[in-house]
Amino acid sequence: MCTTFFGSNLATFYCSICATLKRSSYLYNADGIGVWNYADADKSYNEKNRFEFNNGKANWLIKADNPVRDYSLIYRHKNQIYSSIRWEALAYGMEEYNWLSLYEKKNGRNKCIRLINEFLTNGISLTNWETIKLALIQ
Repeated sequence: MCTTFFGSNLATFYCSICATLKRSSYLYNADGIGVWNYADADKSYNEKNRFEFNNGKANWLIKADNPVRDYSLIYRHKNQIYSSIRWEALAYGMEEYNWLSLYEKKNGRNKCIRLINEFLTNGISLTNWETIKLALIQ
């Protein structure tokens, strides 16, 4: 399952939403992703915030002046980079897409579509899906 710097239930929830979206996108043959921003939080900070960050304070400890404008996929502290819930969800969704591709190669498109529809209607548990993924690589 998805873990992040925060390790919270919110991270698991966010990752499951992203995985669901990726499964849906697989269903419609959407095979691209557009990340227009990797680390832009500048518009969410004021002068004082930027000063704190530039003087070594970790950006997750700085209260954003305008949190709606924080588009960053990562968190930074000096020269270290930490993943965010957004980053983990994006990565998890891409992994799910690859698993579905492998499943389709082994079982055919129709079975893959049925599997995705089971996901979307909660007809398959994450535990069962993990078992299916394990069987794909054995």
